[in-house]
Amino acid sequence: MTFGSCSASDVWRRVARQRCNTSSGIDVFIELTPILLGIGLFWKVVFPTMCESLRGGTAMASMFIWMLGIALGVAIMIVSAASAQPLIHMGTAALISILIAILAIIDNRQLHAAGTSSQTIAASTARYMGLVWVWGALSLFVTYYFILKWNEWHGFFMAFAVAGALCLFVSSTLGRDAEAGREDETMMKIARYLTMAQLVGMVITVIGLLVDGKMTRYLTPRFTDWAANNIFFFGAVALTAISLNALLTSKPKS
Repeated sequence: MTFGSCSASDVWRRVARQRCNTSSGIDVFIELTPILLGIGLFWKVVFPTMCESLRGGTAMASMFIWMLGIALGVAIMIVSAASAQPLIHMGTAALISILIAILAIIDNRQLHAAGTSSQTIAASTARYMGLVWVWGALSLFVTYYFILKWNEWHGFFMAFAVAGALCLFVSSTLGRDAEAGREDETMMKIARYLTMAQLVGMVITVIGLLVDGKMTRYLTPRFTDWAANNIFFFGAVALTAISLNALLTSKPKS
């Protein structure tokens, strides 16, 4: 979409820069209001409903709740990025990723307690991993296509999208095998090795971002990768927690 000689993304970027340079205290309060309301809605309505969906409900209803949660989470991050509020953006990224990790761990423990098959448990774990990757991909795309400008975002977006698609594909495959009563040991071993590799990669990512000072890039206006760094860091934290829990609770067969 274009407006005269400017694209939609240019308009969003100009608005973000103007707000960052000219916002007064009242302007900041007005901009923060929808962000805080969105976080409150996510915490009080969406999160409890997502927890409830773990204890029952139809697949369609659960999918709708998850789509609503991801969409609302991405929307909150978009508003905070457009309002040039890096700390709110960081807090939102932390909240969303940690909530996904908590739900993944709860679901994993409940499935183990219920004596569910290893295929079903692995499918659940892969699905939550995929949600983290998809959330990151969507957040990167909307943030850097419409709001901020950062030349390197395309590669990271593609990597996140591919990783998310792979996780969801593995989840779907394992889920179908479990429903059919099949047990594919080769796929289970591959999933376990990929989880180990992901765990190591995410730990390295978290340490690297901290050591390189990436989490304070927002203090320098010329750096526009601060939003991406928030997504990278807290997405890696969530994937670390999910992967570690899955490896600790699983019982590989010799």
